[in-house]
Amino acid sequence: NVQFHDVNLLVKGGHPVEDAEAYPPEIGVGRYNVGDLKIQPSFGFWVRHVKDFLLDNCSINAEQKDGRYAVVLDDVIGAEIKKHFAVKILIYKNKDEAYLFIF
Repeated sequence: NVQFHDVNLLVKGGHPVEDAEAYPPEIGVGRYNVGDLKIQPSFGFWVRHVKDFLLDNCSINAEQKDGRYAVVLDDVIGAEIKKHFAVKILIYKNKDEAYLFIF
């Protein structure tokens, strides 16, 4: 159960649209170094292997145009997004099939 309430992210941005296709590898238990993930598919929230995820009244903005998604949900069961201000959200059904939502 992961929840974010009233969070406003402002990131540098500047990544090309090709970076949105990134699918970082599974890095294994106990290895949580972000450097191991290489390029991430989201400039905001990238959520993987989570049950009951909630974004409530959150905004995600970039200082420079960013071609990646604002939110990427990968292997997420039970996600809810309320009063969210973002441009593109990608939801993976599996590695080869995904759904894109634009707000």
